[in-house]
Amino acid sequence: YQHKLSRGLKGKFLGYFTQSKSNTGYKLGLTQKGEDTIFKLKMDDDNTSYVRDFGLNYHLDWYPDSYNHVRTGLDVVYHNYRSRRVYTQSQTYSKKDNTEISKTNTRGDNDIAHKAFEPSVFIEDEIFLRYNLTLNAGLRYTMFAAKDKNWHSFEPRMAFKWLLGRKVSAKMSYTRMSQFAHLVSAMYIDLPTDAWMPTTASIRPMFSDQIAGGIYTNPTEHIKFN
Repeated sequence: YQHKLSRGLKGKFLGYFTQSKSNTGYKLGLTQKGEDTIFKLKMDDDNTSYVRDFGLNYHLDWYPDSYNHVRTGLDVVYHNYRSRRVYTQSQTYSKKDNTEISKTNTRGDNDIAHKAFEPSVFIEDEIFLRYNLTLNAGLRYTMFAAKDKNWHSFEPRMAFKWLLGRKVSAKMSYTRMSQFAHLVSAMYIDLPTDAWMPTTASIRPMFSDQIAGGIYTNPTEHIKFN
């Protein structure tokens, strides 16, 4: 829902639901016959993993004058993580007349569920310092409320754009980011059994500091070089 509050102030409200789900499994049946006995093996393995997010956010765009563009907003996300593995196995020895000699049953049920609440607020200002120089500075605060601990993150960001000529510009930026979801994988390749799990009291969130810079130019209409 988008609306105009005043001449230089616009608002946007968004509600959403997203889901990422994976389910994989296998069934195995093996029969091996000897002279007097029959061996039967049955295996069943089922893996289910999903992440569900319910979110609301409200963003404002404000143009106080011709030199500033202020963006601010509030985001609220409710996370639901779950990963489950159900494993069964049975081994049967019997005679050829179906008289059972021995039987072994094994069952495992590993069910992990986490719920988390993630509110955040941000503000940034795109400032036109001169006709050829633009500065974008902002700050984002995020809290990740897990079952047993709350994590806090302050994320500053800044970017410069300097027009060196009609077709040449220089850009530089700094950004600090945080991530509260971790990919749990048994191998280095992506498999359907991979699962996403959230930050907890014993598993810290991940942080990154990124600095980037470059020269950008488009000498002709069909060529861009950076």
